[in-house]
Amino acid sequence: MPAKGLGSLASSFARSASILRAGAGSLFAMLNGKPVALSVIDRMTALHGLPQKVLQYLDLHSAANDRSAHLDRNFISANPIALSEVRKILQRELGPKAADIEWLSEGAMTASIGQVHMARLRNGEAVVVKVQYPHIGRLLKSDLSLVGLASLPAAARFGRSKLDQYRQEIKSSLELEINYRNELRALQLFQSVSSVDSSIRIPVPLADLCSNQVLVMRRLSGMPLLDCAALEPEKARPILEQMLRLFLHGIHLGEFHADPHPGNFAISTDNEKVSLVAYDFGCTKQISVSERDALLSLMEPRSNKDHFELYAQLGFEQHTLQLIQDKLPNLSRALFAPFHFSGTFPLAGWRLAEQAEQILGEHRIAFRLAGPAGLIHIIRVFSALRAYAKAFGVDFDWNAQLMEVRSMHRLEGSSIKNSCNQSAGSETSAEVIKSTALCVRVDENGATKVQLTLKPELTELLKDLIPPEVLQTIYARNIDLDGIVAASRLRGHAPGELFSLQQDCKCYRVWLE
Repeated sequence: MPAKGLGSLASSFARSASILRAGAGSLFAMLNGKPVALSVIDRMTALHGLPQKVLQYLDLHSAANDRSAHLDRNFISANPIALSEVRKILQRELGPKAADIEWLSEGAMTASIGQVHMARLRNGEAVVVKVQYPHIGRLLKSDLSLVGLASLPAAARFGRSKLDQYRQEIKSSLELEINYRNELRALQLFQSVSSVDSSIRIPVPLADLCSNQVLVMRRLSGMPLLDCAALEPEKARPILEQMLRLFLHGIHLGEFHADPHPGNFAISTDNEKVSLVAYDFGCTKQISVSERDALLSLMEPRSNKDHFELYAQLGFEQHTLQLIQDKLPNLSRALFAPFHFSGTFPLAGWRLAEQAEQILGEHRIAFRLAGPAGLIHIIRVFSALRAYAKAFGVDFDWNAQLMEVRSMHRLEGSSIKNSCNQSAGSETSAEVIKSTALCVRVDENGATKVQLTLKPELTELLKDLIPPEVLQTIYARNIDLDGIVAASRLRGHAPGELFSLQQDCKCYRVWLE
């Protein structure tokens, strides 16, 4: 084998060994109820891709402490790709439009699947440019195959089938996240939140400078979220209220921001007004209308709906629910206590684990395992809110935020409602705008050479429709066709861009309309 091949193989083995060691260390900490050790964080943040992402999922209870700050520092310094390579990626992905990006910062903020540069357009507009690491898609698929080995110690406690469900949930989330067009769509959707709640600021994406691997947004500046700990309580409280409202807006829209890592938020104090800046909508979670209604009903203090039906709507296994049916009302009061409380809720007195154990007794673990894997995203958001409140030393009124968001959406009317219908799950397929055609166009030197209009159902066979020589180029550029089709399926194959490809003088574009 050539020396280059041997080097690549050795690198792959070294990465695999590091993932297994770090993954086992993280799972050992989780099983023993302890935060992930700083030495494990160091190993995992040195590896782009799945290790960093899994670390964020596992270390929920460390969302706003020294480990989170340590994690942020490591992400900032963790092996960014060179600026010359970034320029090549921009040219490849954007073609002639790459020239619109006049200046890029030398330094970059690095994260699990890409890095972010400050930049300026030729028209003088300040932007940020998010660039995906080369080959990260293939790397993630390889890493996911190792998760099963790393999680073997946890299988005895949680069950192999449940761990498989969690791995599949993380896999599905990552498949969507590595296609930046999904983040573009989410950013466009959440502009409606800023329109009804001006205290929440969301970057505006520049769609003509975006591709599967590049995302350009107008720059929104602010101080780091963790600096909130140094603020006086009356100044820090609005930030926590805005973070909760961002989540509640997402529930109403049928898609919520599911990555509450502190690096994804900032604090803006323009004109003496404190506002939350929410970055990185690559990791969002879509929910169906029935899931949305169930969650909102459980949050409602005086809801008279059947709790068995509400938990079933959320995806809990009905066999387990039947064992504890009479306990569900009391359990709901414990789980959603902050929303049911009138006034500022004292988080320090919320003994959720103790209350759940008293209510459920021997069925406590069974209830936990009966829940759908997708709930990990909701648990992650609530865990982060609780951790931030503790770190900032602030309590706030959860019920008031719920009522305010519900009022905003009732007053806004059809525009918010339509956004919600378009982003909800399969149960809303009758309400979602349906695409009428799968469109394929090939331009050469600015002239259209091929124009096809096909049935939208053929999106499921997208790979079979693409010539082999073009498929080779697609794979070489790390365009994940399976992820693109999965994301389109999740939206009910609603109208929108699927992918585009610039190759020499040819431009390929595929979309649903």
